[in-house]
Amino acid sequence: FWVRGEGSDVRPMLWKAAWDMWQENRWLGVGPGHFPIRFPEFRQFHDQTQVRPEYVHNDYLNLLSEWGLVGFAIAFTGILVFVVGTQRTFPHLRRGDDFGAKSSNRLALVLGGSIGVLAILIHSFVDFSLQIPANAIVAVILVAMVTAHLRFVGKSSPIPLGFKARTAATFCFVSAMILTGWDGVIACREYVALRQVAAAKADPQRQYDALLEAFRIEPKNFNTAHRIGEMLRAQSWEGDPGFEEYARRAMNWYETAIKLNPYDPYNYLRYGMCLDWLGQTQEAKSYYQQAKQRDPNGYFTDAILGWHCYQTEQYELAKYWFNRSLKLRYISNNIAEAYLPLVEKKLTESR
Repeated sequence: FWVRGEGSDVRPMLWKAAWDMWQENRWLGVGPGHFPIRFPEFRQFHDQTQVRPEYVHNDYLNLLSEWGLVGFAIAFTGILVFVVGTQRTFPHLRRGDDFGAKSSNRLALVLGGSIGVLAILIHSFVDFSLQIPANAIVAVILVAMVTAHLRFVGKSSPIPLGFKARTAATFCFVSAMILTGWDGVIACREYVALRQVAAAKADPQRQYDALLEAFRIEPKNFNTAHRIGEMLRAQSWEGDPGFEEYARRAMNWYETAIKLNPYDPYNYLRYGMCLDWLGQTQEAKSYYQQAKQRDPNGYFTDAILGWHCYQTEQYELAKYWFNRSLKLRYISNNIAEAYLPLVEKKLTESR
């Protein structure tokens, strides 16, 4: 059921999660870039899976889980076209004196480029090679370099483009530049605002204002909404007069984050904690259940469930969740480490 895995390779467990994720939607996948978002729902019960991986460590499973069979077929078709084109190119470059002639390096370029692409494709089975921009750019350049030699095959010639075709192509190219450029401007402005949050560690009010500005710039960033909720919850946890208002404001931000990303378990957990803090323990139960559905094998989720059971005086159940949390993360698990002795004390006193 559970094995402590110091030094074990986490990649097979990530591959298993990606495969299970693909089973949910085989044709279209779970969505581009959604593997890290959906991972908590599919992680195994193991201490090595208590991470939020950005990629699968296998480009093919990454593609399959996020884009499904449709996206995988498109990518595989591109690879197949490249392989067929390369095979057609080689016979037209192999001359009897090609290796000895100093005037031609075409065969060397095609052979070297093909081997380079093959190496990247093989390495992609065990890592996220093509998710790294530098590697992806190298792969594209190698493919372009090899494909350019198709002009030596037969009597092929460039396809002529008329004025209308050139105009349409230019319009598409300029439109893509404008859209990506505008996205870049928004991302840059958001980055500057978030950097101000990091620079204002000693000033919570400045941090809060910077987070609000970042969310105003990019109102679809669920992480920013969660961070704002966390700041308000922490303020409420001080217990000063008016703490109820801070808790309700935090809940509003958690609700916003849930709408933007319904798969993140932590917003449900924090919402439930706020309800507990306000004395609405019955209403909190459904939020903990939803969090557990989205993260069935997460140490933090189990620790918060133990915390909830402790607040509601369900000490036997709290002990179960804290022990389970410690099995999943036995170091730096502050909540379980702090509350388990308290639970043991309560159970001893009740006997």
